[in-house]
Amino acid sequence: MITEQRRPITVEHRPGAEPCAHCEARPLSVCAAIGDDDLERLARVAVVQSYDAGQSFIEEGDPAEHFFNITGGTARLYKLLPDGRRQITGFSHQGNFLGLAVSQAYGFSAAALEPVRLCRFCR
Repeated sequence: MITEQRRPITVEHRPGAEPCAHCEARPLSVCAAIGDDDLERLARVAVVQSYDAGQSFIEEGDPAEHFFNITGGTARLYKLLPDGRRQITGFSHQGNFLGLAVSQAYGFSAAALEPVRLCRFCR
């Protein structure tokens, strides 16, 4: 039997690095690759937001001005069909990045399926 050994993540408490230093999503997302020395800089550009179930935070066709890291909860991703229906294309969970659009507009919408907490970053 092979036992996987993981190096413990040690985060020095730095008041300027909040909320990133103690974020539960950090080990699950691309943020894990950011060294402790750069956490304060990341925290300065992050805007922490919360959404109630049903609230949208990305609207298909809107200018892609931000990208998002979900730090808690689940979001529903969907596209609007010409007849007004919506087609669910997926779900996004803690640690997922959304909104890294290649074009100038978002190609999908995202809404909180349950209460969602996220960090918003300017593109």
